[in-house]
Amino acid sequence: MPICSQRADGQRPPEINAQRSGKKLQFNLLREFKNTGPYDISPDGRYICLGIDHRRGRLQVAELGSGRAIYDTQLREDVLIARFFADGETVYAQTSLIDENSRYRRRYQQAVIDLKTGKLDTRLCDFHFGYFPLATPFLLSDEHNSLGQGVTLSRVTLPDYNETAQVSFAPFQRRYPNDPDNSPPAFSADRKRVVYQVDHTLVCRSTEDLSVIWTRPVEPDYHWGAWRVEITPDGRTVVAAVIDQSALHPQRFYVGVYDGTDGSVLARHPISAAMGVSISPDGKLMAVGDRVELADGRIEPTVNVYDAVTGVQVGKVADSPVAERFSRAGISGQFTADGKYLVTAGRNTKVWALA
Repeated sequence: MPICSQRADGQRPPEINAQRSGKKLQFNLLREFKNTGPYDISPDGRYICLGIDHRRGRLQVAELGSGRAIYDTQLREDVLIARFFADGETVYAQTSLIDENSRYRRRYQQAVIDLKTGKLDTRLCDFHFGYFPLATPFLLSDEHNSLGQGVTLSRVTLPDYNETAQVSFAPFQRRYPNDPDNSPPAFSADRKRVVYQVDHTLVCRSTEDLSVIWTRPVEPDYHWGAWRVEITPDGRTVVAAVIDQSALHPQRFYVGVYDGTDGSVLARHPISAAMGVSISPDGKLMAVGDRVELADGRIEPTVNVYDAVTGVQVGKVADSPVAERFSRAGISGQFTADGKYLVTAGRNTKVWALA
């Protein structure tokens, strides 16, 4: 079944031709941000938010096209999340820091960054919710318990973080009460749709009223279920990396491709995507992280690109080999929403343009 999609404005996104005649895709290295890790790419594909040293809290926002840094700031200690709001001009970040009065207590810094004005608003709090930026001034908050299970989803407003709506994280009675919900949520470019896994089920919700749009069960014998989930910018295609017990060396795995409007299955491929998976804006290509083990024991961070319909590999890019102890660092690839670039993370962040 062909996969096609349109943007919210009704126009087709820029197409990446998978050249199914058998010719491999070629990617040209456009630029490299050394010793950085990507946190997020803006919904319009213009900017990238980078961590210079996440344990020291330094964030930088740069233009993907030119590489020019447009914002640089120093936050407090470990950066947990840094993501763009729907407008692409505002960033939400949260850090974790050790309390000055007690080495065993952690506090959390929340920051909202206005890239137009350079204004930085921060506050400290004693709790850790997973806050995700929507359309300004709204955030989506997910509360998890000590077992890693989602409890509630809430919609809050800035600047006071006032809660305006709340629902149960699981929209049904849990069948597997001991299983954690480890899949980070995925959002459409306009931040109006969110997809996540709960209790071995993919759940798609509207972020405007938190209503359920569709659900899709994942086989319970794959212990971690949908380990990673991504969605196209227009929300019309969803891809999920399903794995068993081991994240580094899964024995059973597949990548599922789903219709973002109703959750129906479009394709299922025997591909291991434990390191992460991304889908191109037209829904035709998948980028899958891989840790290629070299003969000398080092790891070559690699991103393989597959045809999302057939599952055939059509290209790949690789970062410089690293020692085994670094092999669990982010090995991932993400397409930009405008379809121009593939951004990969190994020891460095690289931006690739399709030849």
